[in-house]
Amino acid sequence: MFGGRMSDNRWKLRLLIVLLTVLVFSGTAFSVHYYYSALLAKEYRTQRQVLLDHAKLEASLIEIRLEGYIDTLHTVAEFLHEGRLDTRGNLNHLHKLVDTTLFMHLGVITPDGILHNTMGKRDVSDRDYFKGIM
Repeated sequence: MFGGRMSDNRWKLRLLIVLLTVLVFSGTAFSVHYYYSALLAKEYRTQRQVLLDHAKLEASLIEIRLEGYIDTLHTVAEFLHEGRLDTRGNLNHLHKLVDTTLFMHLGVITPDGILHNTMGKRDVSDRDYFKGIM
């Protein structure tokens, strides 16, 4: 009888050790999983914020460049406002602007529908944008 009780206690002790081992292992696995998930979520938020900040910065730089180009075009328009548009001097100024800026081509359209640009002359009197301007 005494021997039976001892083996019963050993069985309970082994069961308790197994349960504690499973509990510790499960807790550790859950903790590692939770930490990894939280780390990934934080990294995602951080990278998203970095990308948003970068996009805002790039948009600001593009806006500044576009404002500069628009200011340049306004200056050219004010300069060309006086006298004939298609003079050789005016076209030389346009060529210099193309050489010193990122504009690929610049030109003026005379009231008769002729486009005088840095590539030559072209009749655009039948185009919708010319008709809209006139």
